[in-house]
Formats: sequence, C-alpha cells, structure tokens
Amino acid sequence: MQTAWGFSGVVEQMVRTGEGLGELAAGLLHGYAMASHVAHADYLGIGMVMEREHRSEVRRAAIHYAHAARVISDQLWYSAFRLIAAYRFIEEPRTEILELMTDKSELSQILREAQAEWYRIESKYK
Repeated sequence: MQTAWGFSGVVEQMVRTGEGLGELAAGLLHGYAMASHVAHADYLGIGMVMEREHRSEVRRAAIHYAHAARVISDQLWYSAFRLIAAYRFIEEPRTEILELMTDKSELSQILREAQAEWYRIESKYK
C-alpha cells in the first residue's frame, strides 16, 4: 500500500491506465530522480552541488532562485497528483484540482518569472 501511494507508484498507475495526467506526471520524474541523487549524496548529487559553487555570484543567485521555484512548483504538483488519484479512487470529479493548478495563478506567474530570469542569465554564458 505504501509503494502504491508513493509518487512513482501513482504516476505508474496513471500512465498504465491511460489517465490523462500520467504523461504530465511522468515529466516530474526527472526532478524527482535528481533530488534522490542529492538526498543520497551520490556522485551525481555531490557533483551538481559542487558545480554550482564554481559559478559567478549572479549565476549562483539566479540558479538558487530558479531551483527554489522548481521545488515549490513540483511540490504543488506532487500534492495535486495525489489528490487527483484519491479523487479518482472515490469517484469524485477532479476538475477543481486541475483549475487550481492552471498557469493563470499569481504563484504560477512568480515561479515562471524565476525560471525565465535564470534562462536569461544562463544564455549569456553559452
């Protein structure tokens, strides 16, 4: 039961059953995997942290802000996907949850701006 309600289990079930959000949820798996590398302090996780420390102050500040925005966004989506799965289980409509997660919210705009600023700064260094 615990595995089935974990994020990977919920995504797997949504993809397998053809739930429309399964593909969107699968897009979160990369960030989930990268966070696992950092949490377990393996070679990739330590390397990502060390690489950031060698950036200029401007680039480091931008990536920290963008990363914080991504973490907040991902946590909101993880919660939404669990709610959607639970609503599906009790056969309740999921439209209200989806409406809350639209890109029209003020929070979504702030998170997108953080990502856009990071892209703008990083594009100067490529």
